[in-house]
Amino acid sequence: MNLFIATLGTETNTFASQLTQLSDFWVERPSDEQHGQRPLRLYTEALAIWRQFAADNGWVLTESLAAFA
Repeated sequence: MNLFIATLGTETNTFASQLTQLSDFWVERPSDEQHGQRPLRLYTEALAIWRQFAADNGWVLTESLAAFA
C-alpha cells in the first residue's frame, strides 16, 4: 500500500481586517533537515500518527509539506 500525507491548517477569524499572506504560513517540507524529527505542533501531529501507522503496516510513505497560517 502507498500512502501520501500532507497537512494544511488555518486559523479562521471573520472579524480580522488583514488578509493572510504567503509570508504568514509556517511551512515544513520533507527536504527540510530533520523533517519529522521536530517537536509536534498542532499542524504536524497528524503526520506523526500516519507515519507510525504506515511503519506498523509496512506501507510505503510519501510525505509532502506541512503548513499552517
